[in-house]
Amino acid sequence: MILLIGTLGAGILLFFFSLLQFKILQSSSLWYIAGNFLGAVLLAYYAYAIESWPFLVIETLWALVSLWQFISRRK
Repeated sequence: MILLIGTLGAGILLFFFSLLQFKILQSSSLWYIAGNFLGAVLLAYYAYAIESWPFLVIETLWALVSLWQFISRRK
């Protein structure tokens, strides 16, 4: 189950990154930002579950930055 969560998180990040690269979404899009947040949260949980602390720090920061961006864009 943990591996599935990590795979899903990575898949979400790659999916939204691909949409950005193919110019389907812009980096300022709420969909792109929300996708980044969701993917990072899932990967942070996965990192915690496998006790990969550097990975957990990176994904937590990624999620926090995405959340901050999402809140800022909604105003």
